[in-house]
Amino acid sequence: MSVSAAPVVVTAPSVARSVAGSPRNKSVVVSWLAPSSTGGAAIKEYKVTASPKVGSVFKSCSWILTTPAKPLTCEVKNLTNGVSYTFTVRATNRGSKSSTTAKSVAVIAGAPTAPRSLVVSTSVAHKATVWWTAPQYTNSGAVTGYQVRWCTVGGSCSVWSTLPASPRSASVTGRVTGTKYRVEIQAKNGSGYGPVAAKTFTQAK
Repeated sequence: MSVSAAPVVVTAPSVARSVAGSPRNKSVVVSWLAPSSTGGAAIKEYKVTASPKVGSVFKSCSWILTTPAKPLTCEVKNLTNGVSYTFTVRATNRGSKSSTTAKSVAVIAGAPTAPRSLVVSTSVAHKATVWWTAPQYTNSGAVTGYQVRWCTVGGSCSVWSTLPASPRSASVTGRVTGTKYRVEIQAKNGSGYGPVAAKTFTQAK
């Protein structure tokens, strides 16, 4: 007498993780990590929703499973430049839908993407200098300036200092040898400031 295998019970997936957004011109490209539990069946769709509404509508986009599976990104379009949006993600398997995720960090549509290639030098005693390259996407318009702040890792940060669009460098004095610091930089255009780029370093001299 054969014994039938117990049926697989499919439950709702857990929530997607690490939701983040990268601004574009009148849109935001949202990325996330898969849920820690799929609920016993493959995730077949994710729905990304922006808040606040544009007019009377919550803008959204959907990620549909393909073979091979594509990266977990989705572009929410027809947003309003200069407006700050947050994003949530809902996962669906063949059984049911997950709860929505916690909201992402706010992203301003149309702002530049983050500055790139941060390099920090501490070759001068108690002084740190950072250089960077321009954002990959300027989106709604050219970069008009940057803001920079210096933080102690695990401690407080200075106030933001505003800088022109070039040269792309900044310095700070009063650093303590052997101490870990972090420098944070944002680019700005007519829509506002984009995401933060950060670099951690240890003061050498």
